[in-house]
Amino acid sequence: MSFALAGLATLSDWLGSNRHWFVFEAPRDDAQLTDELARYWRDVAQPRADRAIREAGLILAEAARFAGVNSLFQHIAEPTPLQAFCEKAMLPDGPTLFIIEDMTGAGKTEAAVTLAHRLLADGRVRGVHVALPTMATANAMFGRLSASYRSLFPPGTEPSVVLVHGRRDLCAGFRNLSHDMACDESGRAGDPSDTTASAFCADWIARSNKQAFLAQMGAGTIDQALLAIIPARHQTLRLWGLADKVLVIDEAHAYDPYMNKEVETLLRFHAALGGSAIVLSATLRERKRSALVDAYRAGIRSSEPFRRSSSAYPLVTIASADAVAEHPVLLRDSLAREVAVRFVGGLAEAHGAVLEAARAGAAVALIRNTVDEAMGSHTELSASHDGETLLFHARFAMADRLAIEQGVLDKFGREPKRARPGILVATQVIEQSLDLDFDLIVTDLAPVDLLIQRAGRLWRHMDERSAKSRPHCIHPHGPTLIVLFPRQRR
Repeated sequence: MSFALAGLATLSDWLGSNRHWFVFEAPRDDAQLTDELARYWRDVAQPRADRAIREAGLILAEAARFAGVNSLFQHIAEPTPLQAFCEKAMLPDGPTLFIIEDMTGAGKTEAAVTLAHRLLADGRVRGVHVALPTMATANAMFGRLSASYRSLFPPGTEPSVVLVHGRRDLCAGFRNLSHDMACDESGRAGDPSDTTASAFCADWIARSNKQAFLAQMGAGTIDQALLAIIPARHQTLRLWGLADKVLVIDEAHAYDPYMNKEVETLLRFHAALGGSAIVLSATLRERKRSALVDAYRAGIRSSEPFRRSSSAYPLVTIASADAVAEHPVLLRDSLAREVAVRFVGGLAEAHGAVLEAARAGAAVALIRNTVDEAMGSHTELSASHDGETLLFHARFAMADRLAIEQGVLDKFGREPKRARPGILVATQVIEQSLDLDFDLIVTDLAPVDLLIQRAGRLWRHMDERSAKSRPHCIHPHGPTLIVLFPRQRR
């Protein structure tokens, strides 16, 4: 409670110290002190406080009635088994943790939004914040969230949406919202190129990452959320901003042991402040799942350790103060397939497989473990391939990286805007949360959970591109992951 009180005090101090809203009002000389204080409170302080809260974007929109997955996502004709479960699952009373484990491409993000909307509509939370491991994944999630978040609220309301990371000003999706969201304060449509994010995220909230957690909807990097539980300036304001929201932690498998402990601490604090959380992963280890459940339940004063009873996959774990329930879920039909794994013993052989498939018209990804290796492969492949060969890694200047990221999505995404055949040489930046689809993937050897993540970008959108539409040299063998496994020197 002390953290929440400190966060509220910080917010109140920042609002009350703003001279734009609270201009100095000199007392009247001929009035009694008690009368003057009463007048100031009634006629000055309260109206100005109402204006400050309204213009700061702190008046939250009421949620729309939950009407099913299809009302949230127009492109979903039939919910996946996971989404159908989240649509109808019983929600325990009080703060609740949901851990969703399912394959890449199973619609985990849409399932999480479905659960979040049910909690919003039930009045148990007031907003949603999605935390992701990298700026690239946060940008992608912000794009998906900003395209659909209005369906969570009634027409005519203006819930705020924000992107939270250190380079958000370079993200065009945050600076310029899409046309269907562009309107001015009067509600009239406007030119999207003139509509900045502050039109839907009040300028006061949009000024810094500290205040951004006060927005009703948001996506950002996990480090910004973790600043709420480490000794950092204004940490309590971040905690206060998250307290009444559903905290969604995506790609939960992606963190190292140090960050895992920080994530567990964040869940414990969030639970103690009455918040609910949703954790998403395709490759979550059982020990980590138990640690997350125990950390969250410790925040709601439940000391009984979690003892797993199911090793099923896919699986939804629901933890509350009273109990922990594990619910096996059916696998999405289109994801039930075998992926062939083939090993090659040298880089020349790996490059040869990439070039052969690309020349046959395939969309091919070569994933290297380091930036230097990716740059070297890109140079060599570019010299041997007449078609388009892209390079994507985390060492580009941020403005260039965002442009390259968008180009990769435009070429290899669900609905490509350019011809798909070509080669992408990349590092681990493409293995999480980016909705990409390749006909063939060649990858360096990596831990098995990362290989599974990478394989999840193979033949991802079978509803858009069937096996018969894939290049002839690829589809007779089905989806194939080629792993570069250098032979030991004798």
